[in-house]
Amino acid sequence: MTLYTQVITVPPATRPRQAQSTLLEVQAAVVDHVSIAFEDGCFRTVGVRLLSRNRQFAPHDPPGGWLFGNNEKVEWREEHTLDGPPYLIDIQTHSMAADYPHEVEVRLEIVKVTMERALSDLTYTLNQVASGLQRKR
Repeated sequence: MTLYTQVITVPPATRPRQAQSTLLEVQAAVVDHVSIAFEDGCFRTVGVRLLSRNRQFAPHDPPGGWLFGNNEKVEWREEHTLDGPPYLIDIQTHSMAADYPHEVEVRLEIVKVTMERALSDLTYTLNQVASGLQRKR
């Protein structure tokens, strides 16, 4: 697991249609966990969303939607497989606040494969070995 952290300063009056993009290149294919920290004062005026190859993967619902927060950390387990290589994540941000910039911190845990996939592959391999042993008897 590799942790990527990106602190982004979102300029004031950045509309959603002109969202700021911060491109992050990661070294593995699966986004396993996401955490986004919103500073105090955001009050649903600062939005964040995550895309890969122009396809949004967070938030899931609604499509084209944004994540918001105020003095809080929004986090979840993601398990999203990126297209690549290169593995690129576009962190898009906007701020409807006209007075001053805001900061958000995006933390992404990236893995080569998810634990579920690793266990599934291991189970398959063990079943194949067991089948081969049974045939030899």
